[in-house]
Amino acid sequence: MYPPKGAEADTLYERFVKPLEPTHWGKMVAVRRDGRYIVGEDEEALVRAALENLGSGEFVLFRVGTKVVDLWRHTRS
Repeated sequence: MYPPKGAEADTLYERFVKPLEPTHWGKMVAVRRDGRYIVGEDEEALVRAALENLGSGEFVLFRVGTKVVDLWRHTRS
């Protein structure tokens, strides 16, 4: 199921990230499939915030303005 590929990653970007382009160009965004997201400038800090605020589930990182995708999977120790 994760990481999203091709059309699904494009859909996540178009639906949740593209609307952020006018105000957050170049920043990073962590997006869950349910549409919850967090925007940040520092990738490491963003991942920590996403884990804390979005839960320890899976989310995808995008850079606003590009369709670069990165997956972060967190598992409890």
